[in-house]
Amino acid sequence: DANGRFNVVDQLFYVDASAGASARSISAFGPIAENGNRYSDENKTDVKTWRISPYLTHRFGNFASGILRYSHDSVDTDSGSLFGDSTADGISLDIVSGTGFRNVGWNVRFARQDVDNERFGDTSSQNALLGLNYRLGSTLALTATAGYDKYDYQALGGRTSGASWSG
Repeated sequence: DANGRFNVVDQLFYVDASAGASARSISAFGPIAENGNRYSDENKTDVKTWRISPYLTHRFGNFASGILRYSHDSVDTDSGSLFGDSTADGISLDIVSGTGFRNVGWNVRFARQDVDNERFGDTSSQNALLGLNYRLGSTLALTATAGYDKYDYQALGGRTSGASWSG
């Protein structure tokens, strides 16, 4: 396994990257590959993963700060494996209130991900969220969130979407 964070432009542009490879068990009822079973390959597949994620950060004075991130990742398995290969692309935007807001805070989040899986079909998800909080004391705050989620995947229902909230 390898992980890295690269500071391309200080306090503005960064890149996270990771890669890994390991043996994984295909079935829970066969010899366990994760324990280093060297005697049987019948219940084992080799899994290779990698991910790259460039992102921008910006502070808007004491009003807010934000992160805009793109990510691409890939999972490759042995040919003939039950798992199959997949790739995913995602984008997210997070904006959070800054230090100028003492007792009231807010945040906005949007995320979208598209996954292409050779065995189980394509999926996509979108999530939008708005959060508010009011500080009652140094250790107590009231919080509320409202959002909307949308999922599209291969299943009998196919697509689901709807509002979400919490308090």
